[in-house]
Amino acid sequence: MSLTFPVARSMFEGGVAVVLAKYVFGLGELGSAAILSAPVFANLTAGLWAGLARGRSRGPLASALLTVFCVCVAATAVLPASLWGGWLFVGLVVLGRSLLAGWAAVRTDLWRANYPRSLRAAAAARFDILATFLLAMAPVLMFPLIDHRGELFRLAYPAAAAVGLWGAWSVRKLRRRHAGRLLRLERAGLDPLDPDGGRRARGPGLWGVLRVLREDAAFRRYMLWQFFGGTANLMGNAAIIYHTVEVMAGSAWEGTASVVLNASLPMGLMLLTMPWWARYLDRVHITTFRSRQGLVWVATQSLNGVAAGLGAGAFGLAAARVSQGVAFGGGGLAWQLGHHDFASPERAGAYMGAHQVLTGVRGLFAPACGVLLLAGWPGGSVEIAGWEVSWPGFDGVGAWVFVLTTGLALGSCLGFWRMHAAHGGGGGPDDAS
Repeated sequence: MSLTFPVARSMFEGGVAVVLAKYVFGLGELGSAAILSAPVFANLTAGLWAGLARGRSRGPLASALLTVFCVCVAATAVLPASLWGGWLFVGLVVLGRSLLAGWAAVRTDLWRANYPRSLRAAAAARFDILATFLLAMAPVLMFPLIDHRGELFRLAYPAAAAVGLWGAWSVRKLRRRHAGRLLRLERAGLDPLDPDGGRRARGPGLWGVLRVLREDAAFRRYMLWQFFGGTANLMGNAAIIYHTVEVMAGSAWEGTASVVLNASLPMGLMLLTMPWWARYLDRVHITTFRSRQGLVWVATQSLNGVAAGLGAGAFGLAAARVSQGVAFGGGGLAWQLGHHDFASPERAGAYMGAHQVLTGVRGLFAPACGVLLLAGWPGGSVEIAGWEVSWPGFDGVGAWVFVLTTGLALGSCLGFWRMHAAHGGGGGPDDAS
């Protein structure tokens, strides 16, 4: 799976899809903001996927989700190269990323059941390293063809989908320890937290999220500071991706250059640093990890501001993207595994569901805010049922948006530091597992 499915997934990564949307379909700020928001607000579908997964074997379900994702990638080939086709492409990206949110929800059950706390980050890193390499390299191999002749995206996207299907079909064989007992509880409609007390199971929708946050004050604080840090990252990353695409427009091999800076370079640094981050995460509590790793987010947002504010060109942008990749190396692992340091084994799915929903909430506004604050939007008007509705244009604040994201990242880092000081380090509630 790690050898093949990432090839298909790479085609819908934000730093890649935005390039296609601009250079082939002619989408502007709003379309780019929607694509960059899609991976995050798709997490709002976590409740749907948790309900679908309850009582079902995880392997076949994961295979079905990833197969439909590959179909979405292949369907890009039939879209017209027009603004209308561009918005259809946005729809496919949103649907595809929602399916990946389902895969993330299923995967958290497999991580928790199959790996003890002391080995979980290292195991996740081994799987993610190969996947990240392919996510970084596949678009670089395909976009020179699209730069040479735009219509070749009609061949590149189905080819990537065909490779990804092999991995999608292979995950049906994945196994989950103690699956029989857990599936019996799920099919009986009982909450694994209290299977003998008659409590009915609840999914990670709004009420499930509120229940988890109400019952666990430490996790509630963790989610608060995660919200600040995640908002900073989403706003800053979306803004710098859009800025990079604008800077590279008109240059030689503009699509390939944008993909290298927006996807391949940060993913390459993520690949190199992930093993180090994984060893550190396996030794410390997530709040300790976040208090250190958060410093890299602060540096990244500062470098984004310097690169955009000074008009530093490709080399300045490359420095900012290197820092982003180092931050991604730890941030991706922490996002997948951090909630396990608060959840008991039976509640891992509920905690991940709460995490996904809150990630989706900030995904509804943060990437769009980053792009629109940076670049602004044109004024205009439209007639609706005989009434003319108009809105003013906005020129944006430019690189000043990164002052805001740096402040949010710093606040998050300080919050995690306070939690680390109170916790005193150590592992999570399942250290003995």
